Amino acid sequence: MEQVKENSWLLNHPKLLEMQSYGLGNSAQIQAALLTYLDLTEVKLWGEVKVHSCQDLKIIYLTAREKEESPVRVVVPLPSTEPLSMEHLSRLHSATRREGESAEGRESAVSEEEEVQEGVTLALVGRDSSILYCQMWPGVHLPIS
Repeated sequence: MEQVKENSWLLNHPKLLEMQSYGLGNSAQIQAALLTYLDLTEVKLWGEVKVHSCQDLKIIYLTAREKEESPVRVVVPLPSTEPLSMEHLSRLHSATRREGESAEGRESAVSEEEEVQEGVTLALVGRDSSILYCQMWPGVHLPIS
C-alpha cells in the first residue's frame, strides 16, 4: 500500500475501508482493487460498481456495468506481479461466479434476473498504477473456420 500511504486522502476512502473490513490481509490485492474501482467509477464512468470478496481465494473483486444497458461484468483486480497459472485463472473464474460477500453481507455477486457477461475481466495493476484489462473465458474453444 506504498502508493496509498503517499495519498493520505485515500487512507480514509470509504471503499478502501470496506475492502479492508473483509479481513483478507492481502494489501497488494486490496490496493489493486481500490485503484481499479477508482478507474472504473471516475475515469471510465461505469455504473453499478460493487465490491465483493471471495474468502476462498482471499481476493476482492468487482461487478459493474460498462453502460446502463450492458450486462454485468465481473472484474478481478490483481497486482501485475501476481503469479498466474491456468489453474489459478480457472479458480478465479469459478469462485467469482459463486457467492461473494459485499457490504450487505453474503450474497450472490449478481441477482438471477441480471444478465451477466460470460467471461471475467482481469484488471492487472502495474506498480505505476497503470491498469491493463484482459477478458478471459472458461475452457478452450475451437477457432471459427
